[in-house]
Amino acid sequence: MGDPLQNQDYWLKFTQMDVDNYQTEERRRAEEAMRVKKANSKYLDAQVNLKNRAQEASKLADKQWKQEVTKDYNRWQEENIVLEAREKKKRAEYVADTDDICNKAEALRLSEQAKDRKFDMVSRLM
Repeated sequence: MGDPLQNQDYWLKFTQMDVDNYQTEERRRAEEAMRVKKANSKYLDAQVNLKNRAQEASKLADKQWKQEVTKDYNRWQEENIVLEAREKKKRAEYVADTDDICNKAEALRLSEQAKDRKFDMVSRLM
């Protein structure tokens, strides 16, 4: 069977080689796991950044929309104020014109009454 020391030396070398191979494979596996972990981490970070950018864009769009709505609302309020002022002016002019017509009619009626009284006075005297 050969020399037992030589046989023992062979098994020690074989075992050492087996341990070295196992350590090498474990190191490669750990490196691969780290590489996969880093790649996944990069991907997830990119997804988070993408989501954050989308949220920021959404917030900006909401702000711009709010500004547009506020501008439109303010413009509508201004137009409404102008329309109300025009309506008040028309109403005031209508009331003034109506009052003027009524005053003229009243003045005409009073002058007619005065003429009638004068005529009646003259006809009574005669």
